[in-house]
Amino acid sequence: MKKIFLEATFTPSLGAAREARQALHEAMKEACIDQDLDNNFQLAVSEITVNLVKHSHPPPECVKIIFGRSGDELILDVLDDGGEFSSFDNQMAPQSLGDDPEENGMGLRIVAKLFDRYEYTPGSMRQGGKNRFRVSMSGPSIGTGLPRIVLVDDDPVIRRVLETYLSGNYDVVPCSSAGEAVEALKNQPADLVISDIRMPEVSGIQLCRKMSEDARTSIIPFIFLTALDDEKTHQALESLAIDDYLVKPVTKERLLTVTQRVLKRASHVKCRLEERLDDAITSSLHPSLPPHLGGYKTSVRWRSAGAGGGDLLFHRQYTEGQVVVLADLMGHGEQAKFFSHAVAGYLHGMLGGAVDSPSPAAILNKLTEALNADRVLSRTIVTLLVVFLKDDGEIQIASAGHPPPLIARDGKFIALDVGGPLPGLVSGHAYAEISTRLNTGIRMILYTDGLVEVGDTPSERHRSEESMRAAIDDSIGMPLDSAADHVLTTFDRLCRRGPDDDATIVLLEQT
Repeated sequence: MKKIFLEATFTPSLGAAREARQALHEAMKEACIDQDLDNNFQLAVSEITVNLVKHSHPPPECVKIIFGRSGDELILDVLDDGGEFSSFDNQMAPQSLGDDPEENGMGLRIVAKLFDRYEYTPGSMRQGGKNRFRVSMSGPSIGTGLPRIVLVDDDPVIRRVLETYLSGNYDVVPCSSAGEAVEALKNQPADLVISDIRMPEVSGIQLCRKMSEDARTSIIPFIFLTALDDEKTHQALESLAIDDYLVKPVTKERLLTVTQRVLKRASHVKCRLEERLDDAITSSLHPSLPPHLGGYKTSVRWRSAGAGGGDLLFHRQYTEGQVVVLADLMGHGEQAKFFSHAVAGYLHGMLGGAVDSPSPAAILNKLTEALNADRVLSRTIVTLLVVFLKDDGEIQIASAGHPPPLIARDGKFIALDVGGPLPGLVSGHAYAEISTRLNTGIRMILYTDGLVEVGDTPSERHRSEESMRAAIDDSIGMPLDSAADHVLTTFDRLCRRGPDDDATIVLLEQT
């Protein structure tokens, strides 16, 4: 790598996966790398670290992550001193998945889906003897980390003076004409434009109007430079959506004061708008169902690992019954939240038509096709469970990589035999469905894997899974809402520092 942004060593544990993810996030933020790429690399380092801890034999004693850049390629290396993963290439091959692939931790197909390139090199083939996972993808140019200002003035002397004033505090892009400024804004967004008014061919006023007509540049703050300080000029400027203007000659102190104030106000407005959007999306994504769906009673409980989270619960009524979709998007917090919102949009559009008897398998096939056709969501990992609660008592179920539903009867529960690969992992895969019924005294439990995967070490996760399954077992004889509360209370007790992953549980029984 020509430039390294992060080099860090961790003692392997599931907690170390969180530490590695956070360290990588800080390094990418420092390097001003796009948020989407940041999220993908965080997911990659987390998944790779977790798989090393859970599935390499012997487990590693040391994991080292190196993140950097070579040309236009961003590269993440995860080095470990544990046992080698055997037959890695065969396990990663899509044709090896079959109709019902097991995600046993050795198959890091999830990571392969997120990146342009991936490779695994065993320690026996590398100098130094360390195993290496490497993932990489092409990334945009990296800035300085400073606010970017496009400075426009046709006078080279004034332009150079102003550039000198601003340099050190800002990333300045000097332009000698409005046309040059337009090209600079096309190549990379700016935080502020400072422009002279009087310029040949295209004036600063014309530049400002042109920017206001383009959605990509219309909200960029704008400061005018002018040698005229008269009423006519004031009136002309007041008719434009500008943030301030400076009269030449301008002192360094005045230029920096106005620039700082305009950027601070723009940042404040942006944050407030993002907060409003975030609140609106967050409130729309809380997993919930009506207390009754046709002839079925429901109870839902959930916990989020971040603001919003990546679990999505969707339902739609049809002539013959109710469709419930439970989705779990990889990741936490902001990224998972906005991807959940996008998936919800697909579901609304797909299930909005008048259909008497929707097929869960057909829904999965259509949704997978739509997700794979989406440029962003095709790189998103999601598990899906579709349940059709028919009014005649029959229940049809199809799954795409999701934990199977549990059926509780006679004081114990069993897992239904329904499965299918994660969306997009097997090209052209056609999902199948199973049918069952909930007679009196029988309860169905739907959940996301965050409910049963709690803890930093394999032994902690095993104990927590046993505790959660015991809590579900204990809840069988309780009323539905009391049962849901009992399970969630056990979950909260296990998550002393808060959940590592979003967790949702849905209980269903006939009324």
